[in-house]
Amino acid sequence: MLTRLAIAPRSDRDLRDFGDERDARFLSPEWLETRGQVFLRTALASMKRQTVSPDFWLIAVDERVEPYLNFLVAKLPPYAKWVVLGQDDLFPEVVRRQISHLPRDVLTIRLDSDDQLDPLFLARTARYSRPNFAINFPHGAQYFFATGIVVHRWIKSNPTVGFRAVNNDMTVHDFGNHSNVGRAARTISIPTWNPMWVKGSHEANHVYFQPNGIPVMYPRKSLSRFELSQYREAGNFETKMRTLISFLGFRLNKRWPALSRRLEDWRKRSS
Repeated sequence: MLTRLAIAPRSDRDLRDFGDERDARFLSPEWLETRGQVFLRTALASMKRQTVSPDFWLIAVDERVEPYLNFLVAKLPPYAKWVVLGQDDLFPEVVRRQISHLPRDVLTIRLDSDDQLDPLFLARTARYSRPNFAINFPHGAQYFFATGIVVHRWIKSNPTVGFRAVNNDMTVHDFGNHSNVGRAARTISIPTWNPMWVKGSHEANHVYFQPNGIPVMYPRKSLSRFELSQYREAGNFETKMRTLISFLGFRLNKRWPALSRRLEDWRKRSS
């Protein structure tokens, strides 16, 4: 398992496009405190619920911000390793050094610090993985902290993608942004009825997701396997319908922009 808890945007090709504004926020004590607390109740909580533990969980922090986050070390499970990156370190190279002692058959999996995994996630990933293939569960969910809305997501190359390297030293982070995995390696996608992961959306996110989607109508029931009991649920059916309509409009505009403009003109005239 590989988690970038708080690393400099320029130390990883996934984050380099964020620019100076995100770089400055990364050094903010308030931002770090938020990220640390979110990590406790999402990524860490879901890892402790796994039916199969990983051999190794690398959690990376930058040396400039490590003092703000080292309160987490005492809360980590035995298989986790707290790795401090120097300002000139590149995250993929640090990962390669840290796992060099493992056998020549290594399955690496991304886990962002504000995401959650189904308790069977690691067991199923290991079961379905194949040598030198990426492995992906496309069906997940997204939880919006501010509104309490939970929506379904189907992402071909999602934030929890993995890669099994046999007789080579590649890891899932060598592909750069996780959306590149499907283009850089053959991918096994395993469909599931229930979401296999939950992506957290909040004010301290690195990347802002579209604020809409297909609502999960009964999130407490559907996501009972995740640590969502402490989150407030969106209050009413009307809010969920507005979310769904917004999502359908977004997809329509992306697929057929001309038709979308005509419908919008008709709506304005009719109203």
